[in-house]
Amino acid sequence: MSVIDDSQIFEDIEFDFQEPTQEEIEKRKKERAKELEHKGFLPENEGYSETMTSPQEMVEANPR
Repeated sequence: MSVIDDSQIFEDIEFDFQEPTQEEIEKRKKERAKELEHKGFLPENEGYSETMTSPQEMVEANPR
C-alpha cells in the first residue's frame, strides 16, 4: 500500500472560483424572477432583506 500526499490528489483538479460578471448576475435575477412567477409567488423586492424570523419591534424600527 502506497501513501499518496494531497498534492498528488489535487494535481489534476482545476478550481474556478471567480466573481460573477454583471451579465451573469442579471441573468440569474431574471431566471429567479421567472421561477418565482411560475410558482405563483410575488417577485423579490431588492429594497428589503429577507430574514427567517425577526422580532416585531425590530421590523417596526428598521423595516428594510
